[in-house]
Amino acid sequence: MDQFRNRLKRLRIGAQPAGARKISVRDLVPLATATGATGLPAARGVPSIELTDTDPRDFIGGKHRDNMLEHIKLFYNRESCSSSSLQRRRDTQNALPTRIPPMALTRHPSGGKTRTLKEIGLALRQERIFSLFISFNDLTAYDAAKEHDRTWLQSLLLRIGWAAAKADVRRSVGEDFSRWLTEVEVTEDTICKWLGDAVCVLLVDELNKLIVGEGREEFPDEGKSVAAFLRTQFVDKHGRYLVFSSHFTETGSKLTVFMDSLSNRDVLRPLLPVIKSVDEAAAVSQEAASASKLSYLGLTPALVHKAFAVETQPVALCVNQIFDKLPKPLFTEATLRAVIMLALDGAEEYVLALGGWAAALDAFVVRPPHIGTPSYTWSPCFLAAACARLAASGELRKSLRQGLWRIASALQQLAETTEGSGVQWESVCAAALILRMMQSDVGDYSNLHPDAGAILPPAVFNGCAFGGAFRPTDPDGFMHALPTDRSPNIALLRRTVEDEISKPSYKEQGLDKGIMALFVQPAVSNFPWYDMFIFVCRDGQVVEIWGYQSKTGSSTPADAQTPVSKQVDKN
Repeated sequence: MDQFRNRLKRLRIGAQPAGARKISVRDLVPLATATGATGLPAARGVPSIELTDTDPRDFIGGKHRDNMLEHIKLFYNRESCSSSSLQRRRDTQNALPTRIPPMALTRHPSGGKTRTLKEIGLALRQERIFSLFISFNDLTAYDAAKEHDRTWLQSLLLRIGWAAAKADVRRSVGEDFSRWLTEVEVTEDTICKWLGDAVCVLLVDELNKLIVGEGREEFPDEGKSVAAFLRTQFVDKHGRYLVFSSHFTETGSKLTVFMDSLSNRDVLRPLLPVIKSVDEAAAVSQEAASASKLSYLGLTPALVHKAFAVETQPVALCVNQIFDKLPKPLFTEATLRAVIMLALDGAEEYVLALGGWAAALDAFVVRPPHIGTPSYTWSPCFLAAACARLAASGELRKSLRQGLWRIASALQQLAETTEGSGVQWESVCAAALILRMMQSDVGDYSNLHPDAGAILPPAVFNGCAFGGAFRPTDPDGFMHALPTDRSPNIALLRRTVEDEISKPSYKEQGLDKGIMALFVQPAVSNFPWYDMFIFVCRDGQVVEIWGYQSKTGSSTPADAQTPVSKQVDKN
């Protein structure tokens, strides 16, 4: 409480820590020198757009970067209309917003956000446009313990000052950013005078660490102060622009709310680079040149580089280490619903229920000018990790946990199964069916696309309980034993399923009454005709069996049923 009151007091009076050295414009690199060289000189301990030894040699995503650059150049030469004029102006092709939107690069950890910011800065240099790169990560990571005496705006200004400081000024604190935080004062007036009217694009890495997180909502006035500075100096001002990266779309939403509580300000959310071919992946790592492995990692160049060119451990362990650093949400049915629905339709309304796991999503607006409600997607690797954590929690009923384990295991087959075996793609089909079956139980099944009716039992399409995932075994592989008849013995498989659902655990879960759908995938190699089944049961008895076969090929099969008997074989 004392810390809260002290922060509010400092905010009101703009106070700095006692004894702090005040930085002046003379302590900063003359902007004429920096803009003449189209950049500040690189220095030890200072974030920079210059590539390091840890950056991948090749950048995959030049077209994505060029698209971002065109939007930056489009907006940095404009000024926002006044608050009294909210009419939208038009260029020859697109309706441009009256209020200039900052650009947000949003993706999961190890998603390539920092590298893309650097590439933007390097591309701006080629255009002789000055960019200023600062970060709340790595060399100048936000440290709440050390910066508790600083307002958010002061934390931002300190990083701008650190990037712009002359070499001898940084040497005065031993080139130690932690000392800079505690011993130096950088004011808004100093930075504004240093910038003057110069052209400048501000690139901010990990802005989420400043304005999003636990307890941050207690200081809305601090957010408004940061936003006001960014708005007046880098968004609305002619010749300026703001690009920032974040794990959360919430960062952009909060920032624009802080900027214009009563106005209509959007955020540009372009798609970050993705790998579009196996040949592109080979430039990162020959081991990564696999369609299934690339799909597992969401086609994300930076994550592929980390998993295959940097780490020596199995890919799944690399992913788990990244995912387990995220704050965990409550393991409830609401969280499960959010995981499922974001995997199926990517609707924004479910993001909040994910808590810290929302940082594992990719978020973007596809159509230029990339303004509007973003689409959210899980990379299969992070969806598998989320399902595994939920399944292990013990907070959900057994049938739901079975489905989650099966989804996690199926998606991991993308990374683990031998290329060309076909098993990995069969597993993806299994995961997709289970997701739809679980949506029917705990999700919003009212928005199922009508085409799903062609491949799902009516009971699942209209909403029913999910009975779990069952992998039965049989010495004869559920095939007829006659040498002349090696067809699948569906009657035996049916009896095996009915024996399974008669077990007490199903009654304990309330699955013995009403309609329930069970996912069945025989644990048998070379099972003829079918790869997986959905068994629809009513009051503990099988009433429908739907069989599915998955195939790999260059053409997409029609989502349609094959002619089958409507009678369930009871022999």
